Amino acid sequence: MRWLVVCAAIMMNAGCGDGSDRGGPSAESSAVRGPVSNGCFRGRLTDEGDTCQAMRTESGSLLTLGGPLRGFGPGDRVCVCGFNSPQPFCRQGTTFIIREISDTCGDIR
Repeated sequence: MRWLVVCAAIMMNAGCGDGSDRGGPSAESSAVRGPVSNGCFRGRLTDEGDTCQAMRTESGSLLTLGGPLRGFGPGDRVCVCGFNSPQPFCRQGTTFIIREISDTCGDIR
């Protein structure tokens, strides 16, 4: 039931994967480094995510993404802008809510 409330709140902003609530923040949550600009990260989408799409940033941090991927998938190099989820719902990495996603950061306003 808790995951329904969390997913509903997040979907109002950006949507979410399957909404699984699997526990609290991971040890890596505070270790995300290397934003391109305010709230934006470059990296490659990977298949590391258990319940959410994962992205390895250029600095090596693991983000798990909530929100529409706009046709991007594992192996694609992308730039994502958004914010850390106030309620982590992915099993690993830092849960990051996508505001915008593009293949280059220059395309993001």
